[in-house]
Amino acid sequence: MEKLLKLIVYLIIFVTPLLGFTSIGYEQTKVVFFIGALVLEILLWFVYWLIKRPVTKIQLSPINIVSSLFILVLLLTSYTGVNFVKSMVGGYPYLQGWFLYLALFSFSLLILQLKINLKIVSYLITFSALFVSLKAILDFILMTFFYQNIPNYSDRVVSTFGQPDFYAGFLLLTLPFQIAGQPKKWKIFRLICLVMTLIAIEVSTSRTAIFLALAYFIVLFVRCFRYRIRKIIFPLCAVTVILVGILSINLHFGPLWTELDYPPRIDYFFHDFPVRGFYFWQFRWSANPEKRIYIWPVVGDLIVRRPILGYGLENLETVFPTADLAQFHGIKNLTVDRSHNYTLDLLFFSGFLGFLVWLLLVILMFRRVRSGSILSALVLYLIWIQFQNQSVVELIFFWMLEGLINIDNIGN
Repeated sequence: MEKLLKLIVYLIIFVTPLLGFTSIGYEQTKVVFFIGALVLEILLWFVYWLIKRPVTKIQLSPINIVSSLFILVLLLTSYTGVNFVKSMVGGYPYLQGWFLYLALFSFSLLILQLKINLKIVSYLITFSALFVSLKAILDFILMTFFYQNIPNYSDRVVSTFGQPDFYAGFLLLTLPFQIAGQPKKWKIFRLICLVMTLIAIEVSTSRTAIFLALAYFIVLFVRCFRYRIRKIIFPLCAVTVILVGILSINLHFGPLWTELDYPPRIDYFFHDFPVRGFYFWQFRWSANPEKRIYIWPVVGDLIVRRPILGYGLENLETVFPTADLAQFHGIKNLTVDRSHNYTLDLLFFSGFLGFLVWLLLVILMFRRVRSGSILSALVLYLIWIQFQNQSVVELIFFWMLEGLINIDNIGN
């Protein structure tokens, strides 16, 4: 029975990113599968306990205690928020309400209780990333060169996810496991997976994923040098990034300028654009009207109004002044249900109370992590969520990391 329980956990990790569009949507399919598989897991565990009556010792750690407190705070702030029912179930299309967070917490506990093997997880993540990458590359070829009617998001491939940034974020987080989690005898396979993953990230045109992937490999490269050389190279890289950012703004060129200052091209957003090739992809980077420079100040003002408990999960769309913002910036058909920054989302959903508990959870994870691949994935995740929304897959990834960190500290 224990092998079956482990198998279900492994299937959740491997299969969830691979689930594409169905009649209920992209994200909804993944959420339904995740919660359904988790419910089945819990029921099997209960039946196993009734039949065998094993003496099970529930293992807890400070991380578990703080994460359970975080779940309770989310429940409290959702109850005192704007729409309790929506906060519990979640809003379309993410369905990231309190029940999902409870499932994520339970998933983390199951990983600890079953002592899920990190090597097997690395294999599964690598294979899952390979399939997602191949689907994205194939869709890109069919849509760009053969003009096939491929499911897309504003003329960008989405692979098995509903948005290009979602699948690019997932592939980004798998990089540490692809590099450090595979046996040396798999060199050719690892190289193939890495190449496919990087190509798929590139065709997503997700700036955050592309820059973070580049930064990750630069760090790996610099670490090959001696410590004295690294002390020189890392500051030089930091200064170079700052200078490039300043030049981008002053010269009115580059992705940083397009994000901070470039006016959105509303007449082309969510419409076919006939030009293909390099200019097409540069255009896609600057055409999105959902710019953070417009959204973050408004969300910050809303947070100031209810700083302690926030508005409850999934309620940003309800209170965000979309009409006023759209009229002020000339933006049409604007819907804002996420701020593209998880820190702001947490402050909005659960106030400073929820954010501080989550921050304590992250600090504990950093203090107790031992695996290099888990540490790298955690750092990439925390940077990623400051600039992008999350699919349920990214949330599963974070809570999976929590469970794996707990195994290092308790399970062994």
